[in-house]
Amino acid sequence: MNDKQWKERYPNFSKSELACKCGECEYVKEPKISYTFLDKVQKARSVSPIPYKVTSGCRCWTHNKNEGGAEKSNHLCTEVVSTNALDITYKNGWELFAIIRDLMDAGIKYFRINQKQKFVHFDNRGSMVIGFYK
Repeated sequence: MNDKQWKERYPNFSKSELACKCGECEYVKEPKISYTFLDKVQKARSVSPIPYKVTSGCRCWTHNKNEGGAEKSNHLCTEVVSTNALDITYKNGWELFAIIRDLMDAGIKYFRINQKQKFVHFDNRGSMVIGFYK
C-alpha cells in the first residue's frame, strides 16, 4: 500500500508508529500488519474521544525476544505472518474504559491491561478475554 492509500485508509496512524522499533529489520520502514486488524482499530479510533498512542506494534523476531514477548506473540511480523496486536497507553480509568469499549464495538475481543505501565494490549484472538499483566 503506498503512502497516499495508507493516509486515506488509516488517517489516525502513521507507518512509523506501528513499525518495529529494533531499528535494523525490514519492518522498521514498512510494518507488516494485518489490514483486517488495523481496519478494526481505525474504526474504533474514528469514534473514540481518546487519542491512541501506540507503544508497540509490529516486532521482528529479535525485537520480540528483546522485549520479552511470547514465542508466538501476535506482535510478530515475518515474511509469512502479519502483526495482529497493538499496545496503547492510557492515562486513567475513564480512558481505559473508552478505549476498550470502542475497540470492542469495532470487533476486538482480546485485551490485557498493564496497570503499572498504563498500557493496554489488544489483538485479534477470537475469544473474549479481558485480563491483567502480573
